[in-house]
Amino acid sequence: MVFYLEHVLTGDQVFLLEGVNTLGRHSTCSWIMKYDYMSRFHAIILVKRGQIFIKELEALNGVFLNYSEERIGLGLREISVGDDLSFGVKVNGDEELEIPTSFGIFTVKSKEPDSTDPMDEKPILDERTEPDSTDPLGEDPKLDYPTTEMEGQETNDIEEPEKLH
Repeated sequence: MVFYLEHVLTGDQVFLLEGVNTLGRHSTCSWIMKYDYMSRFHAIILVKRGQIFIKELEALNGVFLNYSEERIGLGLREISVGDDLSFGVKVNGDEELEIPTSFGIFTVKSKEPDSTDPMDEKPILDERTEPDSTDPLGEDPKLDYPTTEMEGQETNDIEEPEKLH
């Protein structure tokens, strides 16, 4: 199963890799997302054994799930295919507003890998940064870059997140 985020207005897609995916405006993030109200290090999305989890990082304006008024927060929360994620903007899903395409609002989607499509063999890396040859750890910061709260933790050591559904 391949998971990705699809922008609700533009259809832009962000393919999520197995493991830790950092999202934000900073050049060391796995996915550089320059939408209005996005922080430099906005969120982590963890994909592990077919499950998807999210948590805020240094997000001044938060992450909102399914147009809720409550922020996701700093703890890992499980999300599912079909959920809507709003990065930095609180939008009421009941109102019919004209939402600018510069707002980072995405739907979580998935697809089965197509063995006949060569694009499904590797994740799409168009928007990813190049490996940083000056990285003092000698590691590729895109794949498993430690964050403030997860420093030194293996992904299998992370506490079980609370379920939303």
